[in-house]
Amino acid sequence: MFFCVDIFGINTILDEDQEQAKLRQHVSTPSSNSTLNPPKTKRLTHEKRLIRDLLNNYPTIYARPIRNVSEPLLVSFGLTLTQLFDLGSTGQKMQTNTWKTLEWQDMNLAWNREDYGGLATVCLPADSIWTPV
Repeated sequence: MFFCVDIFGINTILDEDQEQAKLRQHVSTPSSNSTLNPPKTKRLTHEKRLIRDLLNNYPTIYARPIRNVSEPLLVSFGLTLTQLFDLGSTGQKMQTNTWKTLEWQDMNLAWNREDYGGLATVCLPADSIWTPV
């Protein structure tokens, strides 16, 4: 499970199955032509540098991301029905496939776009930041 964060620190859970995640991974194959595959450098891309900076400065995953403990943290919840597998009339049970969406603002995950090449969103691993679930 990954979270996409925008420049305002608004997080969105993206809940996708493992097969879709595997399909999204980019796999490069080695080639004998060095002009097609230039040597890798130690220089970080804007996205990698942003992820490093956000996670290195993230205080803790166990505390709500608020400035004052008396402030509430608003979390919006959405549920999208993507598939209906079975609708049993005898037991009145329904089997479905759904996507859940949670959004909240995390003050620890905000940045200046100009400092990171105009990057407006980035996806982070769910176990690296505070989540409401």
